[in-house]
Amino acid sequence: MDIGNTIRELRRKKGLKQGELADKSDISQAYLSKIENNSKEPTITSLKAIALSLDVPLPILFFHSLTPEDI
Repeated sequence: MDIGNTIRELRRKKGLKQGELADKSDISQAYLSKIENNSKEPTITSLKAIALSLDVPLPILFFHSLTPEDI
C-alpha cells in the first residue's frame, strides 16, 4: 500500500500546496510531508481528515493506494 504517494498525487491534481492541505486537514505540514514520503504512518483520524479535505471517500483513498504486492 502506497498511501503517501496517493495523497501526494491527489493533492497535486486538486491544485493544493502541501501547506494548504495540511491546514484544511488540521495537521502540520511536517506531518503531512512525512506521510507523503511514507516515512510516517498516518492515524485513521488523520486519514479521514485528509480524505475529507481532498473530497475523496476514505475507502477510495485506500483503493487507489493498493500496489500489486497488496493483491
